[in-house]
Amino acid sequence: MALIQADRVKENSSTTGTGNFALGGAATGFRTFADGVGVSNTCYYVITDDSSYEVGLGTLNASATLARTTVITSSNSNNAVDWAAGSKSVFTTYPGPKAVILDASNNLNVAGGVSVGGTFQVTGEFNLTDVSASGTLDVAGNGSVGGTFNVEGDLKNTSGNFTVAPATQIFEIKGSGSTEGQVQLNCAVNSHGQKITAADHSLGATNTLTLPGGSTIGNSDATLVSDTGTQTLTNKTFDDVTLGTGTADISTMVSQVAFQNNLRERTSINTSSATGTINFDILSHNVELRTNDAAANFELNFRGNASTAFSATVAVGQTTSFAFESSMGSTAYYLTAIKIDGATASPVHWQGGTTAPSEGNAAGIDSYLVNITRGADGGSGSAQYTCLASQTQFGKVTY
Repeated sequence: MALIQADRVKENSSTTGTGNFALGGAATGFRTFADGVGVSNTCYYVITDDSSYEVGLGTLNASATLARTTVITSSNSNNAVDWAAGSKSVFTTYPGPKAVILDASNNLNVAGGVSVGGTFQVTGEFNLTDVSASGTLDVAGNGSVGGTFNVEGDLKNTSGNFTVAPATQIFEIKGSGSTEGQVQLNCAVNSHGQKITAADHSLGATNTLTLPGGSTIGNSDATLVSDTGTQTLTNKTFDDVTLGTGTADISTMVSQVAFQNNLRERTSINTSSATGTINFDILSHNVELRTNDAAANFELNFRGNASTAFSATVAVGQTTSFAFESSMGSTAYYLTAIKIDGATASPVHWQGGTTAPSEGNAAGIDSYLVNITRGADGGSGSAQYTCLASQTQFGKVTY
């Protein structure tokens, strides 16, 4: 059953009383209700004998029977008219109370619901200030808004897998069947995109994933870590990790976890000759190789980098290790001091005792391994370090 708005539909009738109207055939130049409206459909009608009148919603029950389903207005105080004997005219109409028109400001005001079976397109600003069960905007097709679309309450589609709930501040994309909820972010020209997908249902994951932020990062931009891409992690601390049924530190993890690729350390290969004070920036590398022969005895100063102190990089209770390798010519130059943030480390515990090397390895390569542990700071606020070092001499390598 459908509401039909048909033109040129008019019939005569001699029905009396308040019941259904028996239609007596089309007036000259008009169609019957059966031809214009169709059996089982509804329409807006007018009945009049040129004195009394009745406007309402009728249902064509049979090809020549119109049921007066709902009276809208009438000469009988808007109730059904009790028709007396005589000829009446019955025809379709467009009732004023049901009319959709523009007001004096050219605005369209609809007091009830609006149902759109196709595309509902708005090119300007579209504001919904009160949408409820008694005033619903139902769009079965596409809804296109060229301006601003404001919704005071929740916004969701019919199936319920798209929900915006202002009360909980949660934008929810629900899954369906075997497909998890997803959000796709497209590139600038929308030629490709990347999806953020919920964990598989079988994992039973109910948790919160927090994007990078906080006081240690501030307003700096950040990139999420990929489990397949090649990326450099900076200033990351590995706490205790769980392996099997127990807990172990990172060194145990390295010995027990099977790496798909070889474990690699960041290395700086430098063609400058070792001489004077050499700043070793631990934020950029753990190993430094000088391929040209040393030019004089040298010192190593460990720091974060030019703008970051070692003490701001390594916290109390943390240990870090470094290797410095230098080619040697005919003169056996050597490492004379180890510094941390410009201050000479003392004592330095050398392998085999506390005596520092007094010479290098002429016509070879010297490798110095330095292990630094930061203990509790002293009463004056100065950092306390335990420094272990060793020197290993290797044969000459030609680069």
